[in-house]
Parts: sequence; structure tokens; C-alpha cells
Amino acid sequence: DPRLKCKDQTKFIDKIIKNNQSIKFVILDGISRKPNDNDIARVIQRIKFLEGQNIRVIVFTPHIKVGFNPKKCFKTLLKKNNKKCDISADVRKSILDDFNPLLIMINKEHPKVLVFEQNDIFCDRDDDRCSFIRNGLPLHRDNVHISEYGSLLLQDYFTKWSFKNIPSIFN
Repeated sequence: DPRLKCKDQTKFIDKIIKNNQSIKFVILDGISRKPNDNDIARVIQRIKFLEGQNIRVIVFTPHIKVGFNPKKCFKTLLKKNNKKCDISADVRKSILDDFNPLLIMINKEHPKVLVFEQNDIFCDRDDDRCSFIRNGLPLHRDNVHISEYGSLLLQDYFTKWSFKNIPSIFN
């Protein structure tokens, strides 16, 4: 039963956190893209536990997913590029709109929680387009997961964001 496995994993992680006072930050990622009331309650409960352990919580917004094999974005010797590899920034807005009920509740009950908008690696703030390609390289390795290159860009962006928003993370 996946629910039992999840509960066992949560107990295991809680034990590590309680027994290790050196943990100062936790990232919550992989939260439902359209959180319902139960999802929101679970996330709020998790944040309450973590903050009770003097841990600063960072929530990652859901990232844009390709929805197709990103290899189709690139030409091969035999095939031309027949896939559109950029999308409207409306997709990003839709993701944030769906995720917003959770963010509103977090802000209301736990205002110290920081939110990291990871879609900045796909979307330029000044443009109305998002792309699955940067510098000629794919940002996804399949229809869901970010590629190694995308992960490196995301890590670089998160480091810069952290330096600005939570410089204590580097102490």
C-alpha cells in the first residue's frame, strides 16, 4: 500500500530531523499541481512540524512539463524538427493559479515560508513565451523530468535566488 510506505518514509524523515539539530532548511517540492483541501492540510501540517524544529521551509512551485518526448524538438539527419518547443507563458500562469490556494494558506498561517518559482528557467520574465530549450540544449530528459542541463541551470538560479532571499543558507 503506497500510503503505508509514505507514512513509514515520513516517520523515518521525522526521526532524522528530530535527532539532527544541524538541519536548518528543508525544500518541499513535488506537491500536487492542483492541491485540494486534503493536500493543503497535509502541507500545512508538514510546515508546522518543520518550523517547530526551527527549520526554515522553502516551497518550490510545480515546474512546467513538456507533455511529449523532448527529443522531437531537435532535428536529426532524417527528420526535420516537427515539434514546437516553446509555449505561451499562459501555461506558467495556469500552474501558478492552480497552486495559489496553497500559497495563500501558507502565507496566512506560516508567513516565514519562502516560495521559489522554478519556472524562471523556462520562461523569461520579460517575454510571453516559455521554452523547453536553452542554449541549444533540452531542459527536460523526458516528458516529465528536468534534464541534467536543466538541473544545472535550476541549481544556479536557486543559488542566486538563495543568496538574495536567504543569505544565511550559506553560513
